[in-house]
Amino acid sequence: MSIQIGVRQTRSILEGPVYRTATQVMYASGIDPNIFVFITETQEFSHVASVWDMENYLTNYHDAVAADASYYRQSACQKDYNVVVSAAEFAAYIRGRIASLATAYAAATEDFEGEGDYTFTD
Repeated sequence: MSIQIGVRQTRSILEGPVYRTATQVMYASGIDPNIFVFITETQEFSHVASVWDMENYLTNYHDAVAADASYYRQSACQKDYNVVVSAAEFAAYIRGRIASLATAYAAATEDFEGEGDYTFTD
């Protein structure tokens, strides 16, 4: 089974101007959809999860607070910028990091799991 992560990324301009990038996991196969890491203390977006993050961070704010955890994961993130170039770079960065996570997660889980018969001769 392969890892699939489908996202919708909405880029919008708000009054100010504020350039907003919002990314939501629409579907996930072979991986938990909560791939965005947030700082518990501030509830601010931190980064797209690594394989380690996926295995170790809780999947909601309230559980993270109860466990006194520094980070938690959710299935959506949003970030605002005052400069359009920075917002565009962030949007591309998020898409690239999601692709990297899918590849790394597959290698760490699916590619390792299983069994094989090996014959070694001299």
